[in-house]
Amino acid sequence: MSAEQPGIVRTLAIIKTNFSIGLLYLPILYNPQYRGLITAHRVVVKQNAQLVIVLPGNTYDEVPGEKVYHVNLTPSLPNPTAEQVSAAFGLVATEFGKMLVRNVTLDSYEQLYDYCDTTAQLAALQAQPWYLFARLVRHALTHDQHWRFSKRDLAKLPVTWNGRTIEAEMDGKDIMREFYGYFETIELLDEMNAFAQTLNV
Repeated sequence: MSAEQPGIVRTLAIIKTNFSIGLLYLPILYNPQYRGLITAHRVVVKQNAQLVIVLPGNTYDEVPGEKVYHVNLTPSLPNPTAEQVSAAFGLVATEFGKMLVRNVTLDSYEQLYDYCDTTAQLAALQAQPWYLFARLVRHALTHDQHWRFSKRDLAKLPVTWNGRTIEAEMDGKDIMREFYGYFETIELLDEMNAFAQTLNV
């Protein structure tokens, strides 16, 4: 193997960093202490990937003909109760967490698969003890967050990784966060990264 690390190692590191940033900010959505700040915070999205922060009490003066998108989390209900606000933020946080797990798992799997396919190292990837688990999780997260097994997949079940077993009886059922959540995502990323470091450039 070349002494130079393959580019996929850096790619997976970036994906894990993005996941880490999401996990750092996720608890803020759950914490009532920050809700006033979050709802007062506004951002204007401009073309060419420009973001403008609009501080509380300020406005953004649009230029005639300019295309912008205003981002905020203002309540959809007039005068919401504390319970309604808490429930809304809980839902936002939960769905944001699901998105983190889904996107990180898909991105890391797809990037690693494409790299191995392009560099003729796909057989090495598919021989990894976690590969089938990762592929089935990826499929479940991609479609509708339900397990969907093909006849080929059913013939290979059950498959176990890190104390988690995917069984044929799970077909059609939700992929639960308790089964595959933040912790499992991190551990799978670590497995992928360790394998990526063995690949040829």
